[in-house]
Amino acid sequence: MESIDLVHAVDVLLYLKIAFNAPHFPHEPITGHHAQRFFIHFLAGILSQFSQMDLFLVYRGLGLLFVLICFIFSNLILEKLKVALNVRALLLILLLTNPYTIRFSLLVPGMLQDLLFFTSSLVLFYGLLAGRVSIVLVSCLFAALGRQTAIMLVPGTIIWILYGSAWTPLPWRKLFATLVAILTFGTFIGTIELSKGFSLPTLDAEHLIAIFYWFKSSDRGITTLLDFAFRLAVPWFSYLAIALTFFKRKVNFSPELGASILIALGIF
Repeated sequence: MESIDLVHAVDVLLYLKIAFNAPHFPHEPITGHHAQRFFIHFLAGILSQFSQMDLFLVYRGLGLLFVLICFIFSNLILEKLKVALNVRALLLILLLTNPYTIRFSLLVPGMLQDLLFFTSSLVLFYGLLAGRVSIVLVSCLFAALGRQTAIMLVPGTIIWILYGSAWTPLPWRKLFATLVAILTFGTFIGTIELSKGFSLPTLDAEHLIAIFYWFKSSDRGITTLLDFAFRLAVPWFSYLAIALTFFKRKVNFSPELGASILIALGIF
């Protein structure tokens, strides 16, 4: 609980209501977008109940499992891209020590839905790169169970499946791209329906357009927005510096590159 207070991660208190009530849903309603992310907290609560382990210990165990999966699939991705060993090691170290991706989730284990989403997105990237149908489907499912923002991964995923070199031999790739979209959006809608019994009205649509109302009501407007944008961009600077230093060859634009940028923006 000290780490929750330290970083003001008050959202955890809502997720804990889900975990502590498992295998039942909470009786007290919580905000819609938090309730929609119930999966990993419901699972942690069930594991804690049946194993008689402390809930936060279960959270940390699942968090470490996700970190291990992140490390394994990041390494597989870099191997697939034929990145030199020294550069690969540096990138993996940066990933594991980045305060914006993994360390925060380990410091505040009750925010595990974010780590589930990030891990699933990495696995999705590998599945697309390797042309693995089952990996793409499973990762899209779990990404959507982690966060609603998984729907933002769909455009890049579809472009990769339709035009990526690993997928062109697949004669039914258009059908598969449609299936990926249906699975992701279906999971999104399914989590809304399943959480209706313990959630307040969802504000997902309002969140998408909230910036327009914020501009209208905020005195600082563009200045504050630029400040927030700079803070969000900081984690990317180190990777950009490495790319400019180590990757000397000319980068040719490809469908995979365009799709990966879209997916990265979806995660972002």
